[in-house]
Amino acid sequence: MPRKKGRVVDHMDRNGLNNHRGNLRYCSKGENAQGSRRPRRYSEYVGVTFAKARKKWVARITKDHEQHHLGYFDLQRLAALTYDIAAERLYGTEAKKNFRNFVARDLARRWILSSKGRIFSALVTKRTNGEYRELVGKLVPKALVAKMKFDPYTRNLMPIFDLSRENYRLLNVDGLALLTIGGETWRML
Repeated sequence: MPRKKGRVVDHMDRNGLNNHRGNLRYCSKGENAQGSRRPRRYSEYVGVTFAKARKKWVARITKDHEQHHLGYFDLQRLAALTYDIAAERLYGTEAKKNFRNFVARDLARRWILSSKGRIFSALVTKRTNGEYRELVGKLVPKALVAKMKFDPYTRNLMPIFDLSRENYRLLNVDGLALLTIGGETWRML
């Protein structure tokens, strides 16, 4: 890539050996440093350190030479997820996150509800033996849900039409492992 004044070339996947054009982008020095990882003795995640005095994980993020404290957490992974949310708010689509394409189940549930009849695919864990099953479906119209004897949403169930089996079923959101809507695939946390 040709040089640009005041810009540096950044590797989006943080792998300096991956020099494919699709993996390279121009950014400022500050944006490039935002994604750098600290030594592993601190944490395996960007923006997370361990506070010995409190015996908790600390999430912090820096923008424009100003450090923002995000909180103390018992779980390192929770601190990393908090960092990801803050990074997306501060840096937008250019944010370097710890978890790419990971989403919480409650957010996946909202996405299915807002899919408005679009077809989605999901990888679901079976209750009986724990095996995975792929299903392709779409959300059932609200008129059909109103005729049900109970409200499935209060039990964390999603009424869907399973296109692969051609019948209606209730999807347990807790059993979701993968969700694909509109060409984007998300793994559950």
